[in-house]
Amino acid sequence: RILQEQALRESEAKYSGIMRAAQVGIFMLQEMRFVYVNPRLAAYFGYSEEELLAGMGPLDVVVPEQHDWLRDQMRRRAAGEPGFPYEVTGVRKDGSQFPIAIMGVPASFAGAPASVGTVFDLTAQRLVEDQIVESRNRYRMLFESAQDAIIVIDGDGRVIVEANVAAEVLFRRSRAQLVGLPSAEIFPPDRRARHEAELARHLGGGSVAPEEMRVRNADGEDIPVEVSTSVVEAGGRKQLQAIFRDISARRQAEERLRLAQRVFDVGDEVVVITDAERRIVAVNPAFSRVTGYGSDE
Repeated sequence: RILQEQALRESEAKYSGIMRAAQVGIFMLQEMRFVYVNPRLAAYFGYSEEELLAGMGPLDVVVPEQHDWLRDQMRRRAAGEPGFPYEVTGVRKDGSQFPIAIMGVPASFAGAPASVGTVFDLTAQRLVEDQIVESRNRYRMLFESAQDAIIVIDGDGRVIVEANVAAEVLFRRSRAQLVGLPSAEIFPPDRRARHEAELARHLGGGSVAPEEMRVRNADGEDIPVEVSTSVVEAGGRKQLQAIFRDISARRQAEERLRLAQRVFDVGDEVVVITDAERRIVAVNPAFSRVTGYGSDE
């Protein structure tokens, strides 16, 4: 008997130690009232253990609009029906509210039906979820409002899985037409042969500095673009995010500058360019022929 009593005390000590050290709220209910709560559960709601055990129950720590539903759940557990995790809004002693997850299972206490369960504070989880949603919304807003065309290519399937509005304009295809399209299809035929090798290089190299190349739109027109890429992970799969900047206007401006330089170099008229202080900054060959001064002089 002495050995049995000693074993019982040790068992109770282990049980009590585990319950008090648990990082989740633990409770036992009987007739919709708490008959046991651990310190973590009391801390969740801002009450002492003694206050919760002095006739309080789950209905006292949950928002009123959820009482009917919660009362039905407690009746089912007391009747022996298996439980399942569910979420409700808890109310602290100071009146503040917070999301909680509850899991209850049928039990027996002092020969009468009861239920035991756990309570988990979802505040931190909800904060993280809200931050993720906010981050996704911010990314989506930046993605859609970007002035440069952006497409996302699946690293395994080699198909386009996402495209923004600017990409629809650049490639003259709707998003529905772009998504699912093999990525090689947006390039001229002479580039498609080496596209697989280039894609593998970009996927293996992470972020790649901007490169100039040509793409082809749905009308068959080739467009000069500057492309920069970065590798992202989605669902355990590598994806390549490619940003295409149309440099057609820049190429035209460069061509006009080259033409102007050509006119400057071969014209017969003497041309001198000075700054605001009348210092010579450039002369054309005609100036050197007429005056005898070289451009370096």
